[in-house]
Amino acid sequence: MNENEIKTAMAECEENTDFFPICNGVWGRDYMWISADERVYNFLYYFKRNLLINQIFEDDRARFEEWWNGITADNTSSLVARLVRGNNEVREVYFRGRAVDSGENRDKISLELIDVEKVCGHYSDQADVMMRITAYLEHLEGCQFEYDAENKGLRLFRYVSGEEKNETDKALLDLMPVLSERFGRMTSKPDYIHEVIQGKDKESYSVDGACIYKHFELETIYGRIRRNNQRADDIKELASMDKTDSFTGLWNKVGSLEYLQEALKDPEVKQVVVFMMDLDNFKNVNDIYGHAFGDEVILRMSRIIKSVVKDRGIGARFGGDEYMVVFKNLGPETAIRAAAESIRTQIAWAFADDELTERISCTIGISEYPRNGADFDTIFKKADRALYIGKQKGKNRYIIYKEAIHGELTQDTEVSLEQGIRDSLNVGELLDATTECINLLSEGGKDSIAKVAERLLPLYEKERLSIYTGEDLKLYGWYGMKEKPPEDLSGFKKPEAAGMLDKYGICQITFHFAQLSYIEEIHGVLRRNGIYEDSIFALTDKNGIKALVCYERLSSRDDAVSRKWSDEELHFLTLVSRIIAETVLK
Repeated sequence: MNENEIKTAMAECEENTDFFPICNGVWGRDYMWISADERVYNFLYYFKRNLLINQIFEDDRARFEEWWNGITADNTSSLVARLVRGNNEVREVYFRGRAVDSGENRDKISLELIDVEKVCGHYSDQADVMMRITAYLEHLEGCQFEYDAENKGLRLFRYVSGEEKNETDKALLDLMPVLSERFGRMTSKPDYIHEVIQGKDKESYSVDGACIYKHFELETIYGRIRRNNQRADDIKELASMDKTDSFTGLWNKVGSLEYLQEALKDPEVKQVVVFMMDLDNFKNVNDIYGHAFGDEVILRMSRIIKSVVKDRGIGARFGGDEYMVVFKNLGPETAIRAAAESIRTQIAWAFADDELTERISCTIGISEYPRNGADFDTIFKKADRALYIGKQKGKNRYIIYKEAIHGELTQDTEVSLEQGIRDSLNVGELLDATTECINLLSEGGKDSIAKVAERLLPLYEKERLSIYTGEDLKLYGWYGMKEKPPEDLSGFKKPEAAGMLDKYGICQITFHFAQLSYIEEIHGVLRRNGIYEDSIFALTDKNGIKALVCYERLSSRDDAVSRKWSDEELHFLTLVSRIIAETVLK
């Protein structure tokens, strides 16, 4: 395949990144690795030990160097060249690169690598796949649309006998000016859109679409328009673009928190019930079955929430797999339990027929106004704490917060609302910090760990970084606060400690919440040494744990607050922790 043919193939299958390796990373202009995602490790093998140019097939190096040196920040440049993987396998790769303005002497190149062989294999099947897709589209309710972002052109059509036919329904055609105007003023870059709009016939219409990007700019939106069974005035609040999650059609975080605040102030509302919930082990589901299946789980959960809530309140997606439901005047505890059990059982059974090794379930934390409090902060925090307790008890359950059982929230132990619901750290800030730490470790080795700790600890709101190595996990060193950590964490060698680590080797211990699985050799040691919170990364091999990298906060700080880290924060911290552990073991 030549480059033009590969680009044609990419246009057909660019949305689906699961069927072939698409790797993203950042290299210096000198071909030195800076940072990359896990797929780069899997595809290139040990690439960080070599200059990228040394992995380019010898006959293609001169052409690759010429292309590399010509990459600018103005637009994305591409090249097809052969690459030698770490296992000496030669693969043809489609490279797409763009310079990153780093403000430093050494330029950075943001690079995407696509396995041409997999693209070609996928492309060869497209004709058969498209026949099946068009046959399916013929039977869909509503009509399809295509929006050309560059020319701001919108067309509506249906599939009839495998061919596109222009839409003739006047009510649908009357929607075109409204849709064109909305698409034209999109400022964010969503992967999916969900709009609810009102037509001239007083009917409401759902508009669902997928956004296609080229060189980081919106190129096309493909989707479907269909009539809703509900009248538009019944869901007019959901149609507000600034209060709606574009993927699921639920309320978003900002809109739902405003709704909760207003409900608590409304004198006609005598009871407000808040459900905080998320899907159990959702990261595992994404990793095992792919993001396409993960998206289907998100959408299925959203539909279940809508079916249970109806007109009794709102359902909201906070982001990722986190949701909130607010009910007004729901009724006695039996009604609360019925709603929670309906959501829990429906999602548990939604994929029961699929042969999954990772079961789909959710955990729900519940609080109620006025029984659990009269103000916004208290109601929100108690629902969030009930969710935490449900996770600790084994997931796939709901917990109704009761002070007699779960205790009171006190000023020095409660999770700050501002911290608990704030947006995660800017990904760009995380990437910059991670890149800086990796550069420090690659250049300075063990001597640079103090500087890395100085960079990471304030970012993650921790006070000390401690490292343990060896057969008995003896203390290797600590950085940050002067107080000395425990001499060893050998308790992690005990069989019962294995369940404390998730599949990424992360264990988070927070002593202001009850520890339901208490291991004296771990929890007791940490608590006696004044550790209030500990986020622990374990580097393991087939023989067990080789090293622990611990990010600690001490109980002596009364003004400190806790919050849940985002997936992005955990991803970057895991990457740096792995490199720290490997550095001290060299």
